[in-house]
Amino acid sequence: MENHNSSSTLRAQGAPNRRQSRKKTPLKEKQDVITFKVPESLREAMKGIPNRSEFIRSAVAAALDSICPLCKGSGVIMPAQRPHWESFFREHHFEQCSTCNAVHVVCDRSPKTPKNIHEDSD
Repeated sequence: MENHNSSSTLRAQGAPNRRQSRKKTPLKEKQDVITFKVPESLREAMKGIPNRSEFIRSAVAAALDSICPLCKGSGVIMPAQRPHWESFFREHHFEQCSTCNAVHVVCDRSPKTPKNIHEDSD
């Protein structure tokens, strides 16, 4: 009678056992599956993207790189964070950049003429 055990059949055909394959194959980061709903308009807009999974991973990574470090993107600071924020804000204020119009935090202790980040450093 034939042995239908897949592991013994694979080994009999020359496939490496688990220990051998671990040594030859570098370990990959464990991946997880996340599903989410999107409006039909977004689904339609993404139809032409060849690798939607990679596109979504890149977009999420870019978005996470741009979130507020204080509120972590929630838009709300926690009650325990408020005293820390108030202490920080006593010596800082918001300004709007005259070049790009971005709002940014300025330290009140820094020189009155801050470095223009938009000038070429060449």
